[in-house]
Amino acid sequence: MLEAHQAVAWVSYPFLDSHPGKAIAQKQMSNGSGMLAFGLKSGFDGARKIFDRFQLLTRAVSLGDTDSLIYHPASIMRARQAIRKDAHLVDGVGEDLIRLSVGLETVDDIVADLQQALAAV
Repeated sequence: MLEAHQAVAWVSYPFLDSHPGKAIAQKQMSNGSGMLAFGLKSGFDGARKIFDRFQLLTRAVSLGDTDSLIYHPASIMRARQAIRKDAHLVDGVGEDLIRLSVGLETVDDIVADLQQALAAV
């Protein structure tokens, strides 16, 4: 769903056919993983918009729980800059990066929440 969505620029998940490491992932994990990342074409501003719309997914600063959690590193970094002016994202982590840790909710509920939030961008 994310790869096909018009607001999404990229998706990183090793079990997607488009991922260059799919064969290795299949050897290492028999059932895949609940961790993925994606970026929005609208970058930081788009991420802020969708985070205000999530109804099921919980905004998080850590990604370890049974609930589905979603995290926008650039928002945390910008908040930290108020205290530490030298705070910055590491190379390879852009302002568009969103991390999603899939929990125990139904796939249909998670997809529906992502779709309604992405409708904002």
